[in-house]
Amino acid sequence: MSAVPIYLGRAALNSFYRLEPGTTDRLYSADDLYTIRQGDSEPFREYAARFSHEYSRCPEIDDRAAFGAFKSGL
Repeated sequence: MSAVPIYLGRAALNSFYRLEPGTTDRLYSADDLYTIRQGDSEPFREYAARFSHEYSRCPEIDDRAAFGAFKSGL
């Protein structure tokens, strides 16, 4: 399940948990890609695969922006 912002009120949070699985998927923006970071002990290959998976969910992002986000997460 995706992360829930902590500013949701009780009613909104309850509604969120009642959603059917898969209804909270969304397409990502370049800003979202910039939040992906390589873990301290995460191998480069795993970070690259994880980033690639998230990038594949961003159809509107150009390669230059994605590459910048990838490098900033290293």
